[in-house]
Amino acid sequence: MPEIFSATALRREWDPFQYSSLFFFRWKRLPFPARPSGRKPVAITFDDGPFPGVTEQVLDAFKARSLKASFFMIGNRVQSATDLVRRAFDEGHDICNHSYSHTRLAWLEDGVVTSELLRTQDSVERAIGICPRYFRPPFGSFRRRQEPLALACGLHPVLWHVNSKDWKGIAPDGAALIPRVSKKIEPGSIVVMHDCQPPTGRVMGAMLDRLMDDGFEPVALSELLPF
Repeated sequence: MPEIFSATALRREWDPFQYSSLFFFRWKRLPFPARPSGRKPVAITFDDGPFPGVTEQVLDAFKARSLKASFFMIGNRVQSATDLVRRAFDEGHDICNHSYSHTRLAWLEDGVVTSELLRTQDSVERAIGICPRYFRPPFGSFRRRQEPLALACGLHPVLWHVNSKDWKGIAPDGAALIPRVSKKIEPGSIVVMHDCQPPTGRVMGAMLDRLMDDGFEPVALSELLPF
């Protein structure tokens, strides 16, 4: 069976803070100085959008607190919700690539993987005038040997440290997400959430308030990562 980078494999075979090359690098050796606010930086990232009705709630919560996030968007959704893409970009958030059709890339031929990435790059560029620099494979499923395909498209693959699992067993108010994330987060953490899940939109303001009360400041990936 070919070696695959999935979230399960990451937890089983790797210390999630032990990255190497551009895919995995040594988080514990990177200094994460306090922000001007005195808070510790973390990255809250959102997959599977833009999703009308939820993405707006997420953006409203970040805007009200002058915080920044990163959105890993699906190419075919970008085309149908360009207003949300533009709003997120105009408000200072990172717009990132989450493939065009949200398929498991690990099992696809190289040409198909490249097409998935480039079609999304094109969709985002048409919406905001620039191409993403970060890419997250759907389901975290990616082969080590596929990393050069992403790099050739101008994309750095990025996974996560804290999985909110906001798609699993969450009440409509989303309140359970707050302890689920706050118990695991630490300086420099990348958190994955989904702005296609209504509970995530509803709880986002309270989630950000809790993180700030705990001394953290959500920032865009481009402010956190060295590439």
